[in-house]
Amino acid sequence: MTMHNRDSAEAQFMSLFSDLKLWSDDQPEDLPKQATSDSSIRDLCTRLYKVADVIRDLWGENPLPHFSQANPGFIKSWRDFEERYAVPLFKVALQNLASHDDKVTVPMTTWDMQWSSAELYGTHAYMALVRSVMSVELLGDEYAAKLNELFPAENCHVSATDAWSELVDKVGLDIQKAVRRRVLLPSTLISKKISSKEDTGDIVGLLQSLEEAQRAFVFGATSAAFGMLRSVLEALLRDHYGAKGETLSKMLDTTHLRAGPVKDNIYRLKKTANIFLHNDREGRSGDLRFTYERLKKMSEKELEQEFVSLFLVLRSLIERAT
Repeated sequence: MTMHNRDSAEAQFMSLFSDLKLWSDDQPEDLPKQATSDSSIRDLCTRLYKVADVIRDLWGENPLPHFSQANPGFIKSWRDFEERYAVPLFKVALQNLASHDDKVTVPMTTWDMQWSSAELYGTHAYMALVRSVMSVELLGDEYAAKLNELFPAENCHVSATDAWSELVDKVGLDIQKAVRRRVLLPSTLISKKISSKEDTGDIVGLLQSLEEAQRAFVFGATSAAFGMLRSVLEALLRDHYGAKGETLSKMLDTTHLRAGPVKDNIYRLKKTANIFLHNDREGRSGDLRFTYERLKKMSEKELEQEFVSLFLVLRSLIERAT
């Protein structure tokens, strides 16, 4: 993904989204009905929906779903689009399917739908990889000769099945689950202000910790993933919210995040991470939501959803940082 392509798509999105909000009086729930009688509204909805798909496709080219140098205005508009406009525009797209063959992407609206979709994708990806490994091993002489021209035998001392065995059987990498968790990771937009500080080395911590948290989650290191979320939170508060203090509690007391639902969510993130970091089996917090026993009873699906839920809390703080 080039910055030019991304900037161009984001500029189109901002223009179309601004027009649609103006035309609809910022009442997205009325758009499906308006689109049936007003071709201008229908065309605008369709164009915006397609540009949003282009942006998602561009983001999908990244190894991990966080994107630096984001414009704060775009961040705010994109989240507004996701929360209020994506579903109505999907309904408009469905109406268009009655007479067109346009490809549309179903927005995931519930935890279970997201997880099930990611699980199915992971299963298909795993099956495709198995077929590829088997095909390489069973190629006929003609294809093997062509491969040997590209990859001379003297440079290939490990067979495909041996390489597969090293990763899957010996290292224990569960490819199917890794793909599923990668799909589940929400995208995070890092503002230009944060990116500039981190990229120049003036401040080091947030982006590196965020990437490690994402990779730990993808590869199934659950305890490390939860623990790294706390590291991201501490770096965010210290370097981008001006927090002071040696402990997370003291840092929170020196920011404007001291009260309300934001503080409650931060408390939940902190306590959950502490259980994994410190093996808090006795639940010293006194809150039954944050006990070792509760987390141990969670299914794999529930733990993944818990991580994504806490990650979204953190994402909100990252994208609001100025």
